[in-house]
Amino acid sequence: MIPPLGLPPLQSPATIDQPSDAMVHPLAPKIPPTIGPSWQRWFTQLFRAVSQLIGSQQDPAATVANERYRWKSVLRVSMPQAALKALLAQAPPAFNAHDAGLLVHVSDYNHVLEYDGTKFQWGPGDLGSGWTAEFLVAPTALGWHLLDGTAAVPYLQSDGSLGTQDLPTTAGTYFRQ
Repeated sequence: MIPPLGLPPLQSPATIDQPSDAMVHPLAPKIPPTIGPSWQRWFTQLFRAVSQLIGSQQDPAATVANERYRWKSVLRVSMPQAALKALLAQAPPAFNAHDAGLLVHVSDYNHVLEYDGTKFQWGPGDLGSGWTAEFLVAPTALGWHLLDGTAAVPYLQSDGSLGTQDLPTTAGTYFRQ
């Protein structure tokens, strides 16, 4: 039986943690909401209680592992691209079919990637990178670079790796990294 876990007080609702300037442009990606620290602690306690319950019923190890992965795959994690690159390079692989649905917010490029069980792709609501948009006021959200003639500007690709692009010079237009 799962022990009673008191919900966090109503004064600490599951709040949306999204940069206020992320919606500067109507084509800016929508980042899935995250939850506050008190709710994160509650879900962590719930996960531990369910894991103990599954383990106490003497299920085969594979079933226990599958249940743990199922809990993991509903989470959204945030990390810089270099950390994701290191995870993708691990042997054995850090991600497998049980991680399908995992959302990774690549914090230094402000993109969300979704793992489909075999590879990463753009996450829900993320329009990807490699496109340009005109702004009347310079965007303040991460992931935009002014078209100022810079060579080899890095951008995130849908598989989590980086590509580079030489930019032309166009006033008031920004490249989505």
